[in-house]
Amino acid sequence: MLINKGINITLNGNIQQVTSSGIATCKMVFVNTGSNTLWIGHTASNNTAPTTLDDTHCEYSLAPGVSVTIGQEERSYWIGENYILSHWYVKGTNTQTCRVTYVGRRTSADPI
Repeated sequence: MLINKGINITLNGNIQQVTSSGIATCKMVFVNTGSNTLWIGHTASNNTAPTTLDDTHCEYSLAPGVSVTIGQEERSYWIGENYILSHWYVKGTNTQTCRVTYVGRRTSADPI
């Protein structure tokens, strides 16, 4: 069974990895819950963190209160179209927050 899961990230003004674990998902939503611009980027071609995230060097730039959905549909999970959360990075001002929700398999640790 697929369910929605989420994490909150408190930013520190530097480029931060969304998560260090290799969570695969078919769809994720980034929400800028802070009061400043949030930049979202992906690993470089050599699978390293981006060195710069700003208005000209990012996949997405989100104004406060704005969100972006990455991925198509839950069906993509079953045909192998997945994104890996640890390949995504965010940057915002110190103490700003970002909410990331994603679709994942329900495990015994997840509440019903």
